[in-house]
Amino acid sequence: MALYLKDNLKMVGNKKVSLEEVDLSVLDNYERKYEEKEIIVSSLRIDNIISGIINTSRKVALDKIKNKEVIVNYDVMNKNSYILKENDIFSIRRYGKYKFVGIVKSTKKNNFIVRYLKYI
Repeated sequence: MALYLKDNLKMVGNKKVSLEEVDLSVLDNYERKYEEKEIIVSSLRIDNIISGIINTSRKVALDKIKNKEVIVNYDVMNKNSYILKENDIFSIRRYGKYKFVGIVKSTKKNNFIVRYLKYI
């Protein structure tokens, strides 16, 4: 199959491509890279976290959920009241993929400082 693809796959869309066979042992030392960030939120609801990450209003975050632009744990999110749990993986279309780490600490006003990882 690899030889067939290498010989016949010349274009993807309107871009020329060339394939080369690589030994899979290259992936042995592969480590995913993240950018670690923290934000202050009032609750752990998905709409609240999204609005904090993309720095917009909750209404815009609700619209993104309603338009099926948010995926949580590889399923399209359809309810805005979902509470994120530790190690939930979610993506926001046109903004990236994230991993929710959890609550770092609470503030004096009973808000939460939460940590998340942005996939690079």
